[in-house]
This record gives sequence, structure tokens and C-alpha cells, in this order.
Amino acid sequence: MIANERYLKILQLLQNKQSITINEITKLLNISESTVRRDLNKLDKQKKLIKVHGGAIANKDFYIKGEQSLEDKRLINLDEKNLIAKKASSFIAPKDFVYIDAGSTTHQMVEFIKEKSATYLTNSIDIATALLERGFNVLILGGKIKKNTKAIIGSFAREYINACNFNIGFFGTNGLSVNNGYTTPDIEEADVKKIALRKCNKAYILCDNSKLDLVSSITFADIKDATIITNQSKSPAINKLKQHTKILEV
Repeated sequence: MIANERYLKILQLLQNKQSITINEITKLLNISESTVRRDLNKLDKQKKLIKVHGGAIANKDFYIKGEQSLEDKRLINLDEKNLIAKKASSFIAPKDFVYIDAGSTTHQMVEFIKEKSATYLTNSIDIATALLERGFNVLILGGKIKKNTKAIIGSFAREYINACNFNIGFFGTNGLSVNNGYTTPDIEEADVKKIALRKCNKAYILCDNSKLDLVSSITFADIKDATIITNQSKSPAINKLKQHTKILEV
């Protein structure tokens, strides 16, 4: 596990628990105690957490602004994302009109998609390019390009999607919880997700279990509005979510 991935996981654990011990981090991330201590020292210096004896507590003055680049996201939990993406791609049927949302896990779907008779529409430059290179029938939205994720957003994108009716759609999310639904940090990207998901006959949210019970700035859909595809987890959040929507664990 690379350093940036460990840092993100530690901060996500703190977001959920507000405090955590070195021993807990060691077990949850399957890394050595010396590595944990180095990571906590680094994050403490960056003022992203407060290191205390035997662990760390959340720094309430620290707020994660913006969003990681797509390149960084694709390095995190890659094995889990591949399992999720493979399962998702198996639901595409002949002649389907498919929406694929910009995201690191949705991007992994390209490797596993086999249905050549379907038509694929996406708001991701990278996904559109990858699908085109593999010989699929691809449409891409027009509009403003978001620099760090290469997602297409804005009024032109929203108008285009409003005219579409998708058999099936696959979406990424930065966080999900029962109370706050599916969330993302960018209001313009949230608007595109909201409309596209509403225009799908079947909608799937693709996320590894590190996103469970995390909340980002803007809600784009309620939990009940989509089926969740995630990797297997013993997190209590799974059972709580299952009371409100269907979850497929891979």
C-alpha cells in the first residue's frame, strides 16, 4: 500500500471515529506499527490530525477541500475496484443504452465490458477514449471539463442528459450514508449525476467499502435510488444500508 493511500485511509477512519489507536490502525490496514507511527507523525505535521499518546484524534480545524485527481484515485483499492467493476459490467445487456459516470471505479469497468451491441454514453473523457479504443459505440457529453477528474459538467451536459432514457447506469460516489445519501464535493458534478441517475431504468453505485458512512458536501441521490455494488465488509454500515436499499457484495 502506497503512502498516499495509507494517509487517506487513516483520515477516513478518523472521520468516522474521531479518535483511533495505533493498534487499531495496524490491524485495520494490515501494516506495521512503525509504519503507522511514521504516518501519524507526517499527518500531524501537516495538521491533518492531532497525534496523541498511543494514537491520534481528528483535527476539527482541518477540512478536506477539493478532490483528488482521477490518477490518484485509481491507485487506491485497485483490487477491490476491479472486483466491483467486473460485477457491474456483467449487468449490461444486448442493445442497452448505458450511462457510465466519471470516476475511478467506473473507469475500471472498461476492462471488463464485453457487450458490443450496446451504446455507451459518458461524461468522462478518459472513459470515452478507453471505450472507443476497444471498439465500442460511444457518445460523450458536451460542456465544461472539470480539470482534476476530467468529468464533463455544466448546463450543456445537463440538457443533453435530460433528453436521454438509459436502460442502465453506473455511478461513482465520494461517500454514502443512510442519512445523507450519495454525496460528492462538486455541486456542478452533483447536478449531472442527479439528472443522469434519475434517467436510468436501473442505477448502480460502484464504491469500495472505504466510502461507507462518509459524507461529502453535496447529495446527488437518496440511498434507495440505486443498488450499491461494493466489496465485502464487516462494517456495521453495511447492515444499516441494507435496510434501505439492495447491496451486492463481491
